[in-house]
This record gives sequence, structure tokens and C-alpha cells, in this order.
Amino acid sequence: AKDAAGNILSRAITWVSLAPNIASVNATGLVTANAGGSATIQARANGAGVGGVDVVGTAAITVNVPVHSISVTSPRSFVVASDTMHLTVVLRDALNNVITGRPVTFASSAPASATVNTSGIVSGGGAAGNADITATSQGNSATVQLRSIAGVTAMAVTGPANNVALDTLLSRTQTKTYTVTVTAGGAPVSGVTIAISNNNPSAMSTSASNVTTNGLGQGSVNVTASSFTGSASITFVATRAGAIPPGMPGSNTPAVSIRIVVP
Repeated sequence: AKDAAGNILSRAITWVSLAPNIASVNATGLVTANAGGSATIQARANGAGVGGVDVVGTAAITVNVPVHSISVTSPRSFVVASDTMHLTVVLRDALNNVITGRPVTFASSAPASATVNTSGIVSGGGAAGNADITATSQGNSATVQLRSIAGVTAMAVTGPANNVALDTLLSRTQTKTYTVTVTAGGAPVSGVTIAISNNNPSAMSTSASNVTTNGLGQGSVNVTASSFTGSASITFVATRAGAIPPGMPGSNTPAVSIRIVVP
């Protein structure tokens, strides 16, 4: 505390933190860091100014909390060649509070299967296999494993006895099984989720709204005709999305339909 001429004065000082959860201060001005962030510390000479006003001095405090743990997650467990997706990294301090503003580096154990850039965007490399993507910050690391798989290039649907005609007939209340096959370069692709839609549910119903392809790249659905005449198109769509923003989109959503008539 000083007067107008700069002479030091003896005055009672009260210490206040405007963000005590970030940095607290005791009666002697000793600051304690509590969490990462910024805080303003005030030294107050209450009522000591001209006319009995409070006089306040301030100091800005920035608390840099070290990284204690790191986690990394991906939107899905696989990546398709040329498609991209963004990893999510969470840093925490020793009290498990989320902290930001720390540098994070990324590395891939198998760049031929999956690469990762400095922003944590993973791109499919094309080679089949697994890739461990590691995120590191201040000596702490976490890893997520991704499976590189081929993109869908073709789909086909067949009915009983490999009937591939677009117009098939179902007797009333009859149930038949239809199989959709997903391939990439002629090879079957497993683990692909296929959405099944029906444009006329009053004419027939499907046993599932989506299926997942097996090791042969196949998924099956039962179609049951109603007790009324009519027709419907059953459409199969590979719902596996290409990219997840901010990556660039892919094009792995082919579709195939089969038209079924109830005579």
C-alpha cells in the first residue's frame, strides 16, 4: 500500500481469489494451485482510500496442471481404405479433472493399414490387418486398436434356391429367406451392417431392420407376405459410414433391392 507520493503505508490487507477452485489464497497472500486454468488474486485495502473507498490491487495467475492420464477413443473399431475418422483424446490431472491446451502426438503401429496425422485424424491405408494408434502427452500414452477392412464395392441379393429375379412371388402369409452378399474386389466382407427397408409394410414384413454380414459376407432376412395382394421393394443398404467429420467422406454405401409380389 502506497500514498500518492509513493511512500509505503502500513495498512491491513485482505486477500481474495476470484476463482478459488483454480487458485486459492490465504490471509498472508500465499497462493495454492487447485486446478488448471486462470484466476485473479486481489489484495484489498478496504476503506483505506480517499473518502473511505476500497483500494484494490490485482495479479493474474495461470495454473498449469501436469497431465496425469490420457485416454483415446475412436468412433468405431475399424477403418476403410481412403476413409477417415477423428479420434477423441481426453487428458486428466491427478484429481481426474479434464485439462486442455496440452500438446498431443499420435503414432500408428501399422501405417499400411491405418495412418494418423497430427490432429488425430485416422485414414485407412488399405492393407488388411490391425493398427495400434497411440496418443501421447507429457509422457502419458494411451492406445486404441483399429481394424483395417476393405470397402464395400458390390452387393447382391438372392432369394430361395438362388433366385436372383427382381420380381419374385410369395403366396399369402408365406415366409421366404433372402440373402444379401457384400463383396470387395470379389472377396466377401464380414462385419458390415446392412439396413433393411420395406416400402410397403402392409404387403409384407421383414424379420429384421438390419443384419450384419458373416464370414462369407452374407446376411439374411425373412420376408413374410401379408394376407392381401400387393407388391413391395425390399432394399438393402450397407450402412457402414465412410468418414466421420472432420475427415473427408467416403463412398461405402451401395444398395440393392428386390421386388416381391404377393399374388
